Parts: sequence; C-alpha cells; structure tokens
Amino acid sequence: MANYREFYEQTRRRKRKAARRRFVAAIVVLGAVLAAALLLVRCGKQAEPAPAATEEPQATAAPAPLKAQTGREDDGSWNTREPVEQTIDGEIRSADYRMLALPANGKADSSYLNGVTFLGDSLTQGFQTYTGLEAKDRSYFCAYKGMGVKQVVDDAAVKNLAGEEQVPMQALIDSQPDNVYVELGVNTLNNTTDESFIAYYDRMLERLTDELPDGVGIYVQALPPIREEKRLPNQMSLTNERFRQVNDQLAVLAAKWGVYFLDIQEALVDEEGQMRTEYLGNYDCVHMSPEGYRVWENYILTHTVYNRRNTYENGSSYYIES
Repeated sequence: MANYREFYEQTRRRKRKAARRRFVAAIVVLGAVLAAALLLVRCGKQAEPAPAATEEPQATAAPAPLKAQTGREDDGSWNTREPVEQTIDGEIRSADYRMLALPANGKADSSYLNGVTFLGDSLTQGFQTYTGLEAKDRSYFCAYKGMGVKQVVDDAAVKNLAGEEQVPMQALIDSQPDNVYVELGVNTLNNTTDESFIAYYDRMLERLTDELPDGVGIYVQALPPIREEKRLPNQMSLTNERFRQVNDQLAVLAAKWGVYFLDIQEALVDEEGQMRTEYLGNYDCVHMSPEGYRVWENYILTHTVYNRRNTYENGSSYYIES
C-alpha cells in the first residue's frame, strides 16, 4: 500500500496533466475564434458595394438574334404550315458535270427521235451519216463541218452535209423541233480560249431559250472524250482533262438556263478517261466509228426526260402495253 507521500505526488501529477490539457484546449478554441473573425472581416470587405458612378451608364441594346446562313433572322418562320419565301440561293457557280447530268430514265422507243433536231459540227454530221436518222425522215440535222459556237451566235452562213448554205439558228427554228440536241465545242476549243468559248455558249443558250417555243426540250451534250495519242498536229491543244473542265462549265450553263445536260462521255470513255478504242474512227482523235455513233444514239434514248407522250420499250419501267 502506497504511503501518503506517494499518493500526494500522484495526485499532483494528475492535476498538472489536467491543467495542460485545459490549456491546449483553450489555445485551440482561441485559434478557431480568431480564424472565424478574420474570415468574417474579409467577407465583409468583399461585400461592400462599389462607389456610385458619377455618370449614368449608357443603355446597351440586347444582342440581336443569330442569323442563319441564308441571311434571314431565325424567327422560326420555317416551322410553319404556311408557304414562306425561298431563301436558299439557287444559282450554281461550279460543279462536277456528272452530278448535274440526266440520269438513266428507262429507254424510249426510237420513235422518240421523230421531231428531234441535232445542232452541231462534223461530229454531228457523223451521227447523221451512221445512224441513218435523216434518211428515214426521223430527225433533222443542223450539222456543219468546222462550225463553232460563235458562228451560231453571229448567224453566219455555213454549208450542211448536202452542200446547202444555211444560217444555223434560223434553220433550227424552221425545223419546228420537239427537242433539240446540241453538240459543239471541239472546233472552237482548238482555236480559242475556254473563257471565250463559254461566253459564246452562254449567249447561244440565251438565244435558244428565247427564240424556241415554250415546251421544246433543249439538251446540252457533253464534249466527248478523245484518244490523245491519235491527235493530229493541229489538235495538240485538245486534252481530255481540258474537256472535263469545260464540261463542268457547260453543265453549270445548262442549269442556269433551265435546260438539260447529257453526259455522253459516260457511254464512250474507258477506265483511263479516254475514248474507247473500239468507238474511235480512223480519221483523228475525236471522230467516231459507226459503233461509237450507235452507242451515242442508244445513250440518248436511255437518258431522256420523262414525258407521258413518249413511247417506251418493253422492259422499261415506263413501258405501257398497248
């Protein structure tokens, strides 16, 4: 049993330990109080209102509504049952001619070519000779060797295959066609710039759409491919790449004047972008063999604009059994 002195010392040690704990707790509490007070002071300073301005601020307009790419304000007018003004710019300025060309559309009977007038140069004369359409009184040909677009626009007198002198535009109008197929460009491009050619072609289409009666179908035909290794010395400026670029512009002109673009290249070109050898004639790089002209004729019959008056061949999606 511990004596009195030992008991006394133990009591004193417990008292000292308790006092130290109270002191440490007091320090912790005091620190917390001081930190809270400091935080309140800082918050109070941030919450103080800014000094009043000496001048009244200028009123600012509310932000304008965003505009769509069409240039109209997005007022929700598209979401309505009522017709609204067209806002999309319909003018085509550049395109791949293949995207604007007529797609295959059944196959019209050869009687479709009754009442068709073909306007063109020696290529069209070859078409005239090897298809025999003129001899069968099926089609009319305004076809002139060496003729260019400028001669059509300027009403120049030229000679047809029979040696008769004609003014192409007047002869075309006098033929009273149901449809017109134009194939011009090789002679012009061999002697002038692309820009000049397109300018004259534009003027020619303007005249055709103005001077032919409403309802006459006008078909702008693509420049055909050539066989470049067969070019004559005076044809070296003609290339398939140049023809493709010009065809892009012809397709745009057709869209501009509301006429049809016919991609005859599709039927005549090989995998390398040149005229198929079996479709090429013996004369030069561009004139065709009889087989090439027959392929051209068939392409026309399978790429027409639908008309209920047309007769379609058996097997076509538009064929009607009589």
